[in-house]
Amino acid sequence: MCLGVPGRIVAVEGLVARVEFWGVRREVRLDVVDEPVAEGDWVLNHVGGDSLHVEPIETGMPVRTRMLLIFAGLLVALYLLTNFMLDLYFR
Repeated sequence: MCLGVPGRIVAVEGLVARVEFWGVRREVRLDVVDEPVAEGDWVLNHVGGDSLHVEPIETGMPVRTRMLLIFAGLLVALYLLTNFMLDLYFR
């Protein structure tokens, strides 16, 4: 399984792009991106170093908001799982 992190390109300098990931800016090599990109495009940066050009999701909801909703859902799932496990343990 591979972890891919979406980021927005804020600047392009040759084969290196400055990409913003949730407020943190990092440099990403563009020679591994599957198609040409420009400032304002989104890329999916994988832990292994590969990057993919992706189209932004047209939901009207910012990426940060979607990530917070996913995180909140994971916290609720963890809370429910913990309560379930504790209930089994103390029966």
